[in-house]
Amino acid sequence: MTDSRPPFPEAEGFRARAGFVKADPRNNDYYVEQFEGHPWYPIIKRTHDRLTELIPGYNILQIKEKFGGLRYYIRYPEVIPIKPEFRAYDSEEKIKGMVDRILTFAEGWVEGYEAEKEENK
Repeated sequence: MTDSRPPFPEAEGFRARAGFVKADPRNNDYYVEQFEGHPWYPIIKRTHDRLTELIPGYNILQIKEKFGGLRYYIRYPEVIPIKPEFRAYDSEEKIKGMVDRILTFAEGWVEGYEAEKEENK
């Protein structure tokens, strides 16, 4: 694990740990790295990288395991910038649809999680 203090101030009592709601999107990378070594880490990292590319400025609110699956909660920025490379997603609704597909994939990644867990025994 890395230093337990995020680079940007969070709410009083904040500690980067699974399941804790965070507030500052500038701490997303830091928050994701707190899962390094955990069986969910590969899919959390991949999901974060894909979302950061698609919607810069999104905020991870919470990442946790619930009912044996991953839950990845986010908040969109006030304005979702549509990058030229994502012209196919020419509206916020289409961008949010792609985000939903990314999150659905991540939250359904139990098979990979189980394999990773077995490897780390």
